[in-house]
Amino acid sequence: MALPNTEVEKQKGLPDKEKKKAVLNLLLVVIAIDFLVIAAYFWLVLGIGWDPTLALIPLLGISMATGLYFAWQKGKIDNG
Repeated sequence: MALPNTEVEKQKGLPDKEKKKAVLNLLLVVIAIDFLVIAAYFWLVLGIGWDPTLALIPLLGISMATGLYFAWQKGKIDNG
């Protein structure tokens, strides 16, 4: 029987430094998406004259969607 090649196992996935950088870039992208969508949505809602309190309901959905996207991408980064 042959011993497992540890060098090949170490090369799987990204190094820790690159993982941190990838997660930071992902976080910045998600924050930028949230900021732009929320700002545009409030601009639209206030322009139409709707009640801003009612506008929070779709914004919660947007925040949940970007949170799920973040979790999905972070899982991909962590796993390889």
